[in-house]
Amino acid sequence: VLAAMTVAAANEPKEEGFVRLFPKDGVPEGWLVRTWSDVSMPAEPSAKWIAKDGILNGSTRGTWLISKRQYSDLVLKFDFKLGPLGNSGCALRAPLSGDPAFDGMELQMADYRYNTSAKDSELTGGIYRAIAPLKQVYKPTKWNSYVVSLKGSRLHVTLNQPSEVPRLVARLCLTPDTRWAAGQANCRLFDVGLSESEKEA
Repeated sequence: VLAAMTVAAANEPKEEGFVRLFPKDGVPEGWLVRTWSDVSMPAEPSAKWIAKDGILNGSTRGTWLISKRQYSDLVLKFDFKLGPLGNSGCALRAPLSGDPAFDGMELQMADYRYNTSAKDSELTGGIYRAIAPLKQVYKPTKWNSYVVSLKGSRLHVTLNQPSEVPRLVARLCLTPDTRWAAGQANCRLFDVGLSESEKEA
């Protein structure tokens, strides 16, 4: 996974109110590498997540990078690029044990060629096996942009073209605390930032 992300707090903000989650090169501080099927279990020592030049890379497959800090209401923005057949995800409202895809919510980042028989909810823009995106606008092997807003039990996700129709909106009954996590390898995250909201969405 290649990715870049931002959160609202205080470190080289990409825009007002947002803070970069991975502002320095190297192993991200304040994050844990965990086993894919149970985030209470540490990953194998060979599993690495490294930030370099604003891009987060994960290897090997089968791990989550989860924040030590808990968040409640937030806006998360990030760009991501998947390799051919790439499969990854962003865990939301994830507990401290179990598989976030089933015990929390996993926002999908998956190349449709990864599994040609996948349901719409198992592809990019979907909440894994729960909610399909309104429209599939994923761009294979190119940079894609997510904006994720969580306010109480309300989730709003936009994939690419944030001002237009391709978006996913869901109202779910969830616990108010969440840990943000990125999962799997063969994906790059860029420009990752987070904003913790204090006002009603």
